[in-house]
Amino acid sequence: MNNPEILFYHCVLTNTKNALFGLIKKTLLQNKKALIYIPDDTQAKNTSDFLWKHQDDVFIPHGLITEPHQTIQPVLISNQLANTNQAEYLFFINQFEHPPTHTFERLVILFDNHDQTILSMMRSIWKNLTASDYTVKYYKETSSGWINIK
Repeated sequence: MNNPEILFYHCVLTNTKNALFGLIKKTLLQNKKALIYIPDDTQAKNTSDFLWKHQDDVFIPHGLITEPHQTIQPVLISNQLANTNQAEYLFFINQFEHPPTHTFERLVILFDNHDQTILSMMRSIWKNLTASDYTVKYYKETSSGWINIK
């Protein structure tokens, strides 16, 4: 498989959980599976709860790596980068780690605008990835929606 496409989503008006919800919803509409990498178990559980409760009229089928049936989940929240559910898309929130193999079509990095440490880290990651052999796109949130600016 070729290098995955890498998409940065710079959350300016909303938080990363709301942005994640919308992007996961679009992922499922494309009949793609997602792996959401969250190394902290408490944050993983909070994200799972958010996906269940955020919008009453939208169902986001998902599970945690600690629960049964991980391999058949369309959306799996995991503290591991292993592609347990054979996902096409891998999501990161306010962080990035290279997956162990190129088993994903797309890597999606969502990050907040409100933390200078995270912004500096994302700038560094952006520079490193754009200098390598990846297709990298940068979307910034505006009042009109997501705008591809780079």
